Amino acid sequence: MTTTTGWVASDTFNAYSAPPATQITVWSTHDEGHTWSESTLPPAHTISQPMLRLTFLDSLHGWLVMNTPKDGTGVIFITQDGGATWEQAPLPFAGDITFVTKQVGWLVADWFGAISPGLLAETHDGGHTWRQVKLPVPDFQPGSYTQVDNPLMVFSTKDYLLPVGYGPDQRLYLYSTADGGATWRLAPFFVQTSGGGVNEATSGMTGHLADGATIFRTTDAGQHWAIVQPVNGLTGAPLASWVALHFATPLAGWTLAWNTGCTFSKSGKVCTDARQVFHTGDGGHTWRLMVSYTQPFV
Repeated sequence: MTTTTGWVASDTFNAYSAPPATQITVWSTHDEGHTWSESTLPPAHTISQPMLRLTFLDSLHGWLVMNTPKDGTGVIFITQDGGATWEQAPLPFAGDITFVTKQVGWLVADWFGAISPGLLAETHDGGHTWRQVKLPVPDFQPGSYTQVDNPLMVFSTKDYLLPVGYGPDQRLYLYSTADGGATWRLAPFFVQTSGGGVNEATSGMTGHLADGATIFRTTDAGQHWAIVQPVNGLTGAPLASWVALHFATPLAGWTLAWNTGCTFSKSGKVCTDARQVFHTGDGGHTWRLMVSYTQPFV
């Protein structure tokens, strides 16, 4: 959140409770991580290993989403006192959240599934209740699927952008709004993705999209895009099957290159998980390797 304040969450699954439940704990620090305060959320009845999404708008208002990958459902926990206490509310579907103000927030589905109204939802009461929003559907082949694994890109309190991949070839479309989500426009065909996932980060009217190891940049809230060239420094990264991208300012950003793979030899199969973190200070034109590690897995 700031250079001194931050939060982290973890979960513990109790399979022997009736019914089985997940206990979530949130720790907060206000001194750069030297000391931490602990708070416990109300137990949630779910399967083990849920996906947690934690975000804070300021030092007091925060939200934690717990998604259950098995059935695509989720619940949200809300705090208005910096994480000291939390209250629980239902969600219409599992997804990622973005809050524009203390009251206005957006929920974006994060799974692969058929086109349905369960793609986007909005709240105007801080996350307590949600209303599903129907988006215009592009002309695609019946039975195609939707890739929705990106949070909403927020350029201002009125200008948002939502990247969505449609079809078996995963063509990427952009939904945009200039009136705070009252109306949405389907932008023309943007790019055909490599299937490696698309991630985003914004600052002001500047935004970035990553598809595999290709990074796109906009400086006018998504009206025009250009490939960031050259992407020096990333050539030393393994072929990434997924890239996470975050920009704190229009120039300063980080990317995570992540690749898993297996090799076969006479001695057997060897599988590795390789991850590298890169930093840029010039908007993505050049990158410097910060962290790199590879570990075997079964």
